[in-house]
Amino acid sequence: MVKQWRYSVSIPRFYGDLDPKVKGQKIPDSSLQDTLEEIQQKVEGMTGVPSLRYAQSLPSETTPFEGIWKGIPDVGIIVYFDVPFERQQEMNRWLSGVKPKWKKRFGQLEMYIIGWEIDVIQ
Repeated sequence: MVKQWRYSVSIPRFYGDLDPKVKGQKIPDSSLQDTLEEIQQKVEGMTGVPSLRYAQSLPSETTPFEGIWKGIPDVGIIVYFDVPFERQQEMNRWLSGVKPKWKKRFGQLEMYIIGWEIDVIQ
């Protein structure tokens, strides 16, 4: 088995509480596109739930997770990507640095980025 580190990033499709003027409005597809491109520059590949397409072809009805948070639709996609175990600290630093930018981009007070160890069976 090979040790890897897997990350998931929950990316919303509606603005959150950060700016009351746009709260609850649909986030432009270009914001999703920019985020996916930033991730793609750092990793070899990524997967989305239920599928990952770049924003220009992502239908607005594609909603892998749905919920309500303080009266705002909580709808979005979850992106997964893996890095070699040795790159975990480097990736953690990069994600910690880019997270405030993403929170602002998506109007969120918080965004979940989760990482955990996985064993890749060979």
